[in-house]
Amino acid sequence: MKKINAVALLTLCSCYPAFAADLGARPYTKAPPVAASIYSWTGFYVGGNVGYAWAPVSYNHNETAGVLGPVVNTERFSTEASSFSGGLQVGYDHQFQNIVLGVEADYHWQDGSASGLTNLNQLPRTRETRFGDTWSVVGRLGYAWGPTLAYVRGGYANAELSFVNTRNFDGALLGESRTHTDGYVVGAGLAYGFAPNWSLGAEYNFYSFDPSRQQQTLNGVAQAGYNDNIDFNIHQVLFKLNYRFGAPFVAQY
Repeated sequence: MKKINAVALLTLCSCYPAFAADLGARPYTKAPPVAASIYSWTGFYVGGNVGYAWAPVSYNHNETAGVLGPVVNTERFSTEASSFSGGLQVGYDHQFQNIVLGVEADYHWQDGSASGLTNLNQLPRTRETRFGDTWSVVGRLGYAWGPTLAYVRGGYANAELSFVNTRNFDGALLGESRTHTDGYVVGAGLAYGFAPNWSLGAEYNFYSFDPSRQQQTLNGVAQAGYNDNIDFNIHQVLFKLNYRFGAPFVAQY
C-alpha cells in the first residue's frame, strides 16, 4: 500500500509543471495613477490687515484779488503725515494653471496729520494737513507656484482729506477744506498659504489724489480768493491675513 501511495505522489508531482504551464502566466495589471495634491488659490476670501501709512504733501496756497482776480500772494511748503493703518478686505480669486486673476475691496482706518509753519504777509500761521480713512476696489493679477502667490493690484481709491489754516498768535481759524477725494491705487504683494484655507502676506500700495484748487471755507462760508493746490499721495505697507473658503488643494493626475 505504501508503494502505491508513493507512486501516486510521484506521478502528481511530475504532472504539476505541465498543469501550471497550461494555466499560463499571470496577466500584468498597471497600478492606478496616484493623484497629486496642489494648492489652489481659487475661491472667496475675507481677512484683516495691519500696517503703516505715510503721506508726503506738497502744498501751494494762492490768494487772489477777489474771486476772479489775479494771484496776489503765493505760498508753498511741504510736509509729511503718518499713521498706523488697520483694516479689512474681501475678494475672490480664480486660478488658471499658474495665473491668478481676482478682484478685491478693502477699507483702512487711518488718522495721520502734520503741520507746517508759514509766514505769509508777515502773518505767522499754521497749516495742518490730515488724511483719514481710505477704501478701494481693485483688480489683481498674480503668478502662483504652489502655496506662494506674487501679484500686482490696481484700481479706484477714495480718501478722507482735510487742510486747516489757523493764525498763530490767537489760534483763529482762517480757512479749511474737508473732503472725500477720488483717486487711484497701485500696489504689489506676496502671499503664502501656510495652512489649509489660511494665507499670510505682505503688500505695498501707492495712493494718488489730486484735490487741486480746493476752496477754503470759514464756518461753512467759502472764502473768496483763497485756493489751495495740493499734491497728496499716500504710501502704505501692510501685513494681511486671509481665510479662503473651499478646499485649498485640488487633485492633479
